Amino acid sequence: MLENKSKVLLPICYIEALERFAFLGFLGIFVFYLMDVFSFSKGEASAISASLGAAIYAFGMFGAYLSDFCLGAKRCVLYGIVFIALGYLVLSFDFLILALIFILLGSVLIKSNITSLLSKTYPNDSEYVFSIFYIFVNIGCFLGQMSAGLLIIHSYKLAFLTAFLSVFCAILVFIFNAKNISNEPIKYDFFKNNIKMILFFIAFVVFLSFFDLLAISKIISIVSVLLLIFFYFFIYKKVENKGEFKKFAFYLLAAVFFYMLIFQGFNTLNILIKNKVQFYVNDYLVPASWYLAFMFLVSIVTSTILSKISKNNNINEALIIAISLFVAASSFIFLGQLSKNDSINPAFILFAYLMLGVSQTCVGIFGLSVVSKVSSTEFKTSTMGIWFLCSAAAQGIEGIIVKYIDFISYEVYLSIQGFFVLFLSLIIFVLHKYLKI
Repeated sequence: MLENKSKVLLPICYIEALERFAFLGFLGIFVFYLMDVFSFSKGEASAISASLGAAIYAFGMFGAYLSDFCLGAKRCVLYGIVFIALGYLVLSFDFLILALIFILLGSVLIKSNITSLLSKTYPNDSEYVFSIFYIFVNIGCFLGQMSAGLLIIHSYKLAFLTAFLSVFCAILVFIFNAKNISNEPIKYDFFKNNIKMILFFIAFVVFLSFFDLLAISKIISIVSVLLLIFFYFFIYKKVENKGEFKKFAFYLLAAVFFYMLIFQGFNTLNILIKNKVQFYVNDYLVPASWYLAFMFLVSIVTSTILSKISKNNNINEALIIAISLFVAASSFIFLGQLSKNDSINPAFILFAYLMLGVSQTCVGIFGLSVVSKVSSTEFKTSTMGIWFLCSAAAQGIEGIIVKYIDFISYEVYLSIQGFFVLFLSLIIFVLHKYLKI
């Protein structure tokens, strides 16, 4: 059965890998772009970077809602990659605000819906399919980080044009394989039935237009946390399996604080490495983004292993996630201690990213598997959207607290977060038998 549907699996994996190549390459250099071109401080640049990620994941829930009740997942994915391609093209000419709007709109449409296409096509093979999917995701992330680190030696413009070409290729892959991907009819009554929500969203966008970029980033950070809470209870009232959905809340809490650590690889950790890690190969300074690329290389290997394990075993997802939280938290505490030194041995950074890469893959794969199991067919995409809202809330929290990096040491900043997540991992571990879904 799975082999017969490979015409859907592989094109979706290719599209996601190309989109991740572009986005992760962009995100890995975005904080430096803001500091070098627009003269933001490290705290300000990190807050803007975090709030962009928060906005993408937060408003991604609206993309999921639009898919379930209007356009369908297939159309949302196509429209999404077109907007994203336009965003990178505009950014190559330094039109920052317009570019971010296009990237945000496109990412909102694609975020939940591309995984929803897999979940709907392979309802009985979710762990194995998402393991394969994550291999492609991490290949794209790895290559994106590697290429961006090289391209910015020449110019940021070249890096952003490369991102545009990558997503343009994703558009071509989609067009050539569209006939193999199931479509859903457009529900035109959506606009009539949701006119208040549409007007509210437009009013919110107009409201944001009166603020500068830093103020907008603060507003988005707060909204992203509130949206997770709102949509969880919104879907909770509609589902029949309320007992399982209550357990799901623990997974969401774990994901929020786990991704709060992981996403700092694109800003605060990236800046730390650039300032304190000096490693040369044939007189060439290894870019900071390459260390983050190593994390995605680890994830590729881990995904490959998990694709074989998860296919044949009944695994307790809560236990895996508890262990992953513990490993990630320990890595952050370790990095906090290293930050006291004037220079850091690159081997220690690679070790920390090794641990983060393994844990990231485990949480990603088994988290999506939990989503697939706990959600009914009717609310499959919306429940997937709630999972991605965890990343929004995580970056929203980061966007709120990261400004303090301009005033306190890395040791304090990283260690406090590490010990908090360590405590949370112990709670999940104690409850893992009860939380199994």
